[in-house]
Amino acid sequence: MKRRERIKIAIQALKNQRLRRDIRAFKIAAVMYPYFAWKIFEKIGLDSILKTGNTIDEICKKTEIKNTSMLEYMLDLMVGRGVLSFSKGKYKFINPPDEFKKKDEEFLKSHYPYSWEWTMKLVKNAEKALLNNQKFEESGFESDEGLRLWDGIMSEAPHSFRNMAIKTCLRYVKDGSSVLDLGCGGGIGLEIFLLLCKKKIKLYGIDGSKQSLNRAKKRIEEIYINVDEALIKQNIEGLELIKRDLRKKGLPKDTKYDVIFLSIVLNHIPKTELGEFLKELRGSLKKNGVIVIYQLIHKSKFERVPMWVMELIPTHKEYPFKDQYIEEISQIFNNIEVKLDGSIIIGKR
Repeated sequence: MKRRERIKIAIQALKNQRLRRDIRAFKIAAVMYPYFAWKIFEKIGLDSILKTGNTIDEICKKTEIKNTSMLEYMLDLMVGRGVLSFSKGKYKFINPPDEFKKKDEEFLKSHYPYSWEWTMKLVKNAEKALLNNQKFEESGFESDEGLRLWDGIMSEAPHSFRNMAIKTCLRYVKDGSSVLDLGCGGGIGLEIFLLLCKKKIKLYGIDGSKQSLNRAKKRIEEIYINVDEALIKQNIEGLELIKRDLRKKGLPKDTKYDVIFLSIVLNHIPKTELGEFLKELRGSLKKNGVIVIYQLIHKSKFERVPMWVMELIPTHKEYPFKDQYIEEISQIFNNIEVKLDGSIIIGKR
């Protein structure tokens, strides 16, 4: 398939049919991840222990589990799905998890092949991670295999919702605006900015992974070759890709932005550093600048993002919890606007 045809498909994917499909994928994930978690519990004998009420400390004493944060995530997820009860710090089995149906498996394999392959790889390693507190480098963003899968995932289920966030960003973009995609990865968000933006902009992409930026560079070069629109070509010619380890160096001090966009980035920032990181983002905005954040979040202790397997990724720290997360952002940015139940947040300097 030629790049020009793929670009047309990418634009077509913004329509409602794609959104409905992505919503269905998230609903399936809400069943699939507790189901696989329970299969691991059965394998290590934790299902029997949970027939009587036990705290996390008691569970760890009766098993060889060392990764208590991952264990709590999995247990809380199953409380939310009605598999376990929780009272006075004790988790207790009440119902088996919903069956992960074959038709839903086939749906994911057909429409979300990268997400399926990535999940199966992590589930395979999950028992080791639970028992040994082990991370897996091939699940990160430096290996070719990890990047191949993560780029694929980012073009699948989160795609429609990221597009909503990028469209929100574009409401604040004017001719001559400087726009930063922070944590741009392999350039999927940059591609959407370039295809949808109808104004002359100065676009930046910053990421800590050299391999990701190489992928982004190739993606943008292909767009340049295969589009005819002079505006898109102009914006590509002005694009800057910057390698930056934000936790070590922070953002460049000599550049200010009219709009900053982040997509599923904050879960790689330790909770204790999030406030300072947000303050730095605010300081990198021009006067009246805007930040738009798209982030998967836990709604509450028992309403968690279903993807507990993210705990296996070396750079993953923690998904933020909704109320605390919104409060922290509102203390730093002005005129907070919350969309998609907290998954998209707009703030102004």
